[in-house]
Amino acid sequence: MTAYDDSIYELNMYKIKPAQFYDFPYSRVIRESMKPNWMNDFGVPPTYEQKSNIESTLVGGPLLYKSTEGSLISFNIKPKSKNVIRVDKEVRSKTYLSGLDLIGGAWGLIAALYAFLFVAGLLYQKF
Repeated sequence: MTAYDDSIYELNMYKIKPAQFYDFPYSRVIRESMKPNWMNDFGVPPTYEQKSNIESTLVGGPLLYKSTEGSLISFNIKPKSKNVIRVDKEVRSKTYLSGLDLIGGAWGLIAALYAFLFVAGLLYQKF
């Protein structure tokens, strides 16, 4: 098992006690993580690895009715929402090409400002 699988196992492990009522909502989650590749740093669309898992919560409280047997446990198991699957996708926001875009934009702004201030006046002068 990987560290990711261990974390999912730990998050979905619960301890239950007798004479309790438990509400157990669950949902399906698909996590898409980028496979490590040097081309991802240059802005090439990455390939994703999908892992599907189930997230759940467990809310408990005392039973509302008195039972003759003290070890009775009641569960209410249901999905958090019907026909909805959450997808968590890893996205890279910084690449080397985005850095070049910033440099090119700054250079273009300086060139336009220089042309406006110094070159435009030379076009209308008579020689």
